[in-house]
Amino acid sequence: MPVIRKTMEALFKGRRFYIAVAACCLLEWVALSRVAPNCYFDSDTVSYFYPVNLFAGRISSVRPPVYCLFLNAMRSFGDLWLPKLVVATQFAFLLGSILLAARMLRDRFGHEIPVLVACGYLALQGYFWAKAINPECFTFCVTVLALFLYWRHSLAPSKGLVWAVNLLMAFAILLKPAFLVMAIALFLAWSFRIVSGAEDRRRITAVVLSYGLSAGIVLVYCSLMQARCGMFGLSTVPMQNDLLDIVSSSAWETCKDSPVKEVLADEMRKSRDPYAGAFAVQWAVIPKTEDTADLYAICPEFLFESANVRYCQNLRRQYAKGRLYPLDALRSFIGEAKHQPAYRKYELQKLFLGIGAPKGVLLVPFWLGFTGLAVSLWRRDHLLFFANLLLLGFIASVVLKSDMEQNDRLLYPVYLVPWMDLLHYFKTAFPKKGTGA
Repeated sequence: MPVIRKTMEALFKGRRFYIAVAACCLLEWVALSRVAPNCYFDSDTVSYFYPVNLFAGRISSVRPPVYCLFLNAMRSFGDLWLPKLVVATQFAFLLGSILLAARMLRDRFGHEIPVLVACGYLALQGYFWAKAINPECFTFCVTVLALFLYWRHSLAPSKGLVWAVNLLMAFAILLKPAFLVMAIALFLAWSFRIVSGAEDRRRITAVVLSYGLSAGIVLVYCSLMQARCGMFGLSTVPMQNDLLDIVSSSAWETCKDSPVKEVLADEMRKSRDPYAGAFAVQWAVIPKTEDTADLYAICPEFLFESANVRYCQNLRRQYAKGRLYPLDALRSFIGEAKHQPAYRKYELQKLFLGIGAPKGVLLVPFWLGFTGLAVSLWRRDHLLFFANLLLLGFIASVVLKSDMEQNDRLLYPVYLVPWMDLLHYFKTAFPKKGTGA
C-alpha cells in the first residue's frame, strides 16, 4: 500500500492530477460519441428558442429567460453551425465544472483515485445532457459552481464570495425553477453559519443584502410574468403538468361543469390521448406570449416537427383568441380536480411505482443525504451541510411532484453530492496523513 500510494502521489502531483481528470473525461466522451447520437432535440427544445428580450419586456410564458438568452446568443453566429456550437459550449462548461469538482474533492479528501472515479462518473452522466439542446447541462454546472464558491468561502470568508453565491442563486432560478430549492438551502446554510459564529458583522450584512437582491430579481421577473401572462410565477409549465396528470387520471370527469371541462371533454371525444387533452386546455385557457407554431417557424430547419408541434399548429386554427377563458377558471378547475379520489389514487400509484422502479430508487441518495446532513451538523462542516440540503431538497421536489419518471433530470444537478458523502466516509475509514477535513 505505501508503494502504491507513493506512485499515485508521483503521478498525480500538482497540476498533473487535473490534466489526468481532463484526459479521462475527454477519452470517455470520445468513446461514448461512437455509440451515442451527435445531439438530440425534442418538443421542449423548440420552446427555448423564443426571442426573449428582458429590456423590452418580451418574455416566454413557458420557459425562464436564461437558457433562451443563451440560445439567442448562439443563433447570432448563424443557424448552420448552431447545434455543434451549442453542444461544444456545453461540453466546455461541463469539463470546467468537473475540474472545479475535482479540485474541491481532492483538497477536502486527499485521495486521488476515488476522486478520479467520481469525476469519471460525473463525466458519464454529463455526456448525455451536454449533447442535448436543453438547460440540464448548465444546471449541473451551476450547482458545482455554487458548491465551489461556498467551499472557498468556508476556507477564506469574504464579502465578495457571499455576493457571488447569492447572486448565482438568482441566475440558477431563472435558468430552471427547480432551483428554488437552492434558495431554501442557502437560507438554512447561511443561518447555520451565522448561528455557529462563522460570520462577522460585515459579512452578515453582505449575506442579507445579496440574498435580498437575488430574491428581488426573481420577484421582479415574476411581476413581469404577472403583467404579461396574467400569473405570478416563473413559468406556466407546472399548470401544464398538473393538467396532464388530471387528464391521465380521468379526475376531470367527476368535476363540475365549467368552460375548462367543456374544452377538455370536446377534445377527449376526438382523441383519448392525455397530451392532446392537456394541450387543448392549455391553448384555450393559459395566456401565452408566444405561439408554438411561430416558435417552430423561427427555429432552424434541423429541428424536427414533433407531434406536439403539429398539434399546437392545429389548435391555433381551432381556438381563436376570442375563445380564451380566464386564468382563474383554470386555477379553480385544477384545484377541484386535485381533490378528486381518482387524482389522489393516480399520484400515489406514480409515487410507489417510481420508488420501486430501477431508475426511481431514491432510498440510497436519501440515506446518504440524511446521514451527511447529520454528520455535517455534528462536525460543523458547512459545505457538507449545504450540499446535503440541496440533495434532500431535490429529492423532496421529486417526491412532492410525483414526477418519478423524470427523476434523473431533476436529480442531475446534485449528482456530485452523494460522491461527496461517500468520499467523506472513505476518508474517515482510510485517513491520509497530513490532510485535514
